[in-house]
Amino acid sequence: MEPGAIADLVSFCREHPKSIVGAQGFEADNPTQLSLGGKVKTWKGYRFIQPLAGQVVTCDLLSGNLVCIPRIVVDAIGYPDTKATPHYGGDSLYLVRAQKAGFQLFVDTRHTAWNSPGEPRLYPSNWLLAGGDPFKILKLVFVPQSGLSWRVWWHLNWEAYGVWGLVMFCKKYASMVVITVLRFLPIGLRQRGAYLLKALKS
Repeated sequence: MEPGAIADLVSFCREHPKSIVGAQGFEADNPTQLSLGGKVKTWKGYRFIQPLAGQVVTCDLLSGNLVCIPRIVVDAIGYPDTKATPHYGGDSLYLVRAQKAGFQLFVDTRHTAWNSPGEPRLYPSNWLLAGGDPFKILKLVFVPQSGLSWRVWWHLNWEAYGVWGLVMFCKKYASMVVITVLRFLPIGLRQRGAYLLKALKS
């Protein structure tokens, strides 16, 4: 992180009671790719926002990589529930609960942070093109520390979206089954499929 980042996060929380603030960061090997920061809530899920540099703006959620959480938050809602989300998603679930308890979330773009390169072993970003056993991704659904753990998304979607969160939950895991089947196809066909999916999303 850049010098002064932690000091400014702490100062902001001291000056703004009932606030939680986090940094914005990019991939170290790709400075234009946003890696962590503030997110806005949409009907499709939470999506990154990218405010201009030098600002502190409100948001609906934060990546938990570099966040200042005042002690009063713990006093109000306790510590994170490590049984529901032992690793991945625990930060998001905790901040959603803090927001419901009256705390406001902010993202600070005054100091840039950098994310170490490399893909998380327990949460591959593109499992359609990933190599190895086609069933490898489905196995991660039952690993509590994985970003694909069903427990993570069950608790988080319900806490953040209620009944609609259950629809999002079913959609996510139905798509995982489809992608697992597609992983049996040759890599060339999978690359074309990934290109088409990207085009449809844009």
